[in-house]
Amino acid sequence: MLFSFKMRKIIFSLLFLLRLQNLNAQEGYHLGVYAMPLSSWMLNKQDSDASKDQFSYLRTYGMSGGVSLGYHFEDHLGVHVNLLYSSQGQDHTYKNRLQDTVRHQLRQYYLKVPVLFKYTTDPELKYAFTVEAGPQFNFLMGVNERNNDRAYQYEQVPFVYKTNVPSRYETFNSILLGATLRTGIDVKLRYNMKMNARIWVDYAFTDAENKNATYDLTTQGITQTVNYYPKNRPKTTNITGGLLIGITYVLMPKLHY
Repeated sequence: MLFSFKMRKIIFSLLFLLRLQNLNAQEGYHLGVYAMPLSSWMLNKQDSDASKDQFSYLRTYGMSGGVSLGYHFEDHLGVHVNLLYSSQGQDHTYKNRLQDTVRHQLRQYYLKVPVLFKYTTDPELKYAFTVEAGPQFNFLMGVNERNNDRAYQYEQVPFVYKTNVPSRYETFNSILLGATLRTGIDVKLRYNMKMNARIWVDYAFTDAENKNATYDLTTQGITQTVNYYPKNRPKTTNITGGLLIGITYVLMPKLHY
């Protein structure tokens, strides 16, 4: 009877230890929140080849932030889906007709959905190295554009009219397909909470500009459809990158005795 009681106690202790091991593991669902200061570029060969009086790139900064939901199949491998709001764009300067330098600001606002496959080294250590990579879907939410040109704007030429002019939002593609790469460290704060630090970059494969955008130009009573962008203008590529700071909470299984 005493032997049977001791055996049950040993078995219970082993099961309890196994349960604790599972409790400390990183398998299961992960919830995260991120803030991501960024540097933004909208690269186009036509703009790059233009003279500095016509177009000169400026460093452009923005901000991205959001949440993530992930699932880890085991301690080292998992997949995360992020939902991010990103403010980005491209600033440049040019010379107006008075030869004054004009600063032009273009801001785009995207809802980004990266689907990232994640690899991490031993998550039980204080510091773990992490790599995340995968496709990203970019949904354009809005556009804002302005400049500080103070030169007088000539009135419209008589008998020349533009109609059905697209909004600035319509001159860009509303959905872009791209990819994201992140690498950095996870710092263990508690058994189920980590601070995340990443260097990251995302790249859009598809053209940011809608080359099919057109308007109607009427000259002396004759109307024709004109492309918004110059003919044979190359693809405009959106690239952003920066620093990610976040917190991830691991949903641990409940411990049953």
